[in-house]
Amino acid sequence: RRRRRRRRRARARAFVAATNLRYGFDGDDLERLGGAQRSRIVELYEADREWGARGAIRIDAPTRERVVFELFDAKSARACENFRALCEGMGTSRATGRRRTYEGSRMHRCVRNFMMQGGDYTHGNGAGG
Repeated sequence: RRRRRRRRRARARAFVAATNLRYGFDGDDLERLGGAQRSRIVELYEADREWGARGAIRIDAPTRERVVFELFDAKSARACENFRALCEGMGTSRATGRRRTYEGSRMHRCVRNFMMQGGDYTHGNGAGG
């Protein structure tokens, strides 16, 4: 579902970048277009034979949501302490000297009311360390 939304959003960005001169957009960046131009994008996309055949698009930016974690210090105090330190950006890596933080890292797998995976600084997709 999320991948589908990302693909639709990527198609919308590509459409604007490729057709901005043809349709008279103020630029080739979807994010910088005003409300009047943004409201025309879906209609123009669907009417364009070449682009419309590629599938649906999405022009709305993904929403950022707040995540609330419940930590159980009594069961795993050290893991909770490490997690808090990473959330707050405290400490540095001995090996690289870089600041240890979740800031800027992606959560690549989220299962509601169960778990999240993320913090992969190497690849950003869970394959690295």
